[in-house]
Amino acid sequence: MSLMEFDRVSFSYPCSHKPAVEDISLTFQEGKRYALIGRNGCGKTTLLRLANGLYRPQTGVIRWCGRQLEYNGTGLRLLRQNVGLVFQNPEQQLVATTVVEDLSYGLCNLGLPEGEIARRVEETLDTFQLREIAYQPVNYLSLGEKKRLALADVMILKPKLLLLDEPMAYLDYVQRAELKTQLYKIHQEGTTIVVATHELDFAYSWADEIIMLDKGRLVSVSF
Repeated sequence: MSLMEFDRVSFSYPCSHKPAVEDISLTFQEGKRYALIGRNGCGKTTLLRLANGLYRPQTGVIRWCGRQLEYNGTGLRLLRQNVGLVFQNPEQQLVATTVVEDLSYGLCNLGLPEGEIARRVEETLDTFQLREIAYQPVNYLSLGEKKRLALADVMILKPKLLLLDEPMAYLDYVQRAELKTQLYKIHQEGTTIVVATHELDFAYSWADEIIMLDKGRLVSVSF
């Protein structure tokens, strides 16, 4: 089943003379693992932000489960319940004072009952090994802990499609191994995953499909 489809999508930043992504057509199928690769500035981050509805294409169409994205409040809320984006820099994602408050934030915005919020937070603390730091201030966490929390913040919403922008950046060997294990578990539970990465060894050993971008254009898709 097709989850998300890009149909000849182009996007340019203000005051830029060249498109950040140009005439991109590709499909993310349910249940697969994708790696986006390419040099810095090739359009990987822009593509992920288009997929999450943070950016709106100037030309072309993006479809979610066969329906064209709607860029109004209701449409974007529904999209982001199903499509989660983890930024490269977790500082851009963490909004609350403590770990528990941060995990609760998105669930409160969905208007879920208090009991359901508490249940999901407890479950996520264990799943992402955050229980020991549950009540620590977010700004006291290490980079690895912040990255783990940012991923947990997204997964607590139970998205169908998970997007990660350079998740391995600045992590040490042990932290990378832990993240790889976590991604395998997330995928096994039924989540489709798209990772933008410079880690080619990881990309080719982990992904079902490799998508290569260059200067904003789709160069190749390999299996």
